[in-house]
Amino acid sequence: MIPLEMSRRTFVAMSGLSPLAFAAGKKVPVGLELFSVRDALMQDLTGTVRAVAKMGYEVVEFYAPYFSWTPAYAKDIRKLLDDLGIRCNSTHNNPASFTAEGLPKAIELNQIIGSRNIVMASAGRVDGIAGWKALGEQMTKVSETLKSLGMGTGFHNHQTLPQSRMVGCGGESEYEQSERDHAHKRKHRSNCGRSAHASRSVIVSRPCG
Repeated sequence: MIPLEMSRRTFVAMSGLSPLAFAAGKKVPVGLELFSVRDALMQDLTGTVRAVAKMGYEVVEFYAPYFSWTPAYAKDIRKLLDDLGIRCNSTHNNPASFTAEGLPKAIELNQIIGSRNIVMASAGRVDGIAGWKALGEQMTKVSETLKSLGMGTGFHNHQTLPQSRMVGCGGESEYEQSERDHAHKRKHRSNCGRSAHASRSVIVSRPCG
């Protein structure tokens, strides 16, 4: 098993810093995006998941390589999660998971492991407002498909979006104008660190959970 350098005491201390942890007196499960331990995960997936659970995390999010799993392997991972008493609420995905060919496979794997949200980790290269509008339309269609299955989708913003050329007196980016037409139809997540790096305000903060 690959050792992860964080004690339970450190984990508890860090998680206590989150204002969401005790919002409105309600306990919010603390989760980990497994991309943050990707090197260990690639060497020993089950051992790493066990180590993360032992630290006290209650939710995990698998990222793009899970897309290569077979349904049988996904069932093994679901059993592991159940045995550890943790769950996977969402997955981080490459664009391939949102194509006509890839979406059915992503849906099947997510349903097996108990995930309800298929999040786009990156849109890759997007050219201009037309490209962002096309992405918005694509994700809206994906959202409508997933909604009928009791599932949802989202977009993980990286540096590209906040650095988009700003237009209009209101200071909206090209993507924001496109997203305004589609935001009500699906959930989003925005990476606060990426937005801060680009010196822009966080646009969307509604969680995908």
